[in-house]
Amino acid sequence: MAAPRNLERRFESEKVNIAAQKVNIESQKANIAAAFSAKTASHVYKLLEEFGFQTVFGRSDVQKVLGLKATRSTALLHEMAEKGFIEPITGFGKGKYRFRQKIWISRSS
Repeated sequence: MAAPRNLERRFESEKVNIAAQKVNIESQKANIAAAFSAKTASHVYKLLEEFGFQTVFGRSDVQKVLGLKATRSTALLHEMAEKGFIEPITGFGKGKYRFRQKIWISRSS
């Protein structure tokens, strides 16, 4: 049995959105390298690749992905927020963030 046409279009649309996000991530690595030390930049790369622009994350998520202790994870989030790479999100509990897509797009122009 074939899939309905509207379902096929929806999947194609989602593939395009994911591909555009991946291209955007790749084009921003130079901005990260310029804003952070090499070690911190590698952490930011990993977080961006893991969470993308839509996923909300917090300190415990950073700890799991990077294997850092709570204090260093908090410091990393604070530094990323100060430099405008992430923004705090309300409605998901205290200390939740996501990557700021508008900053990334404007810096690449």
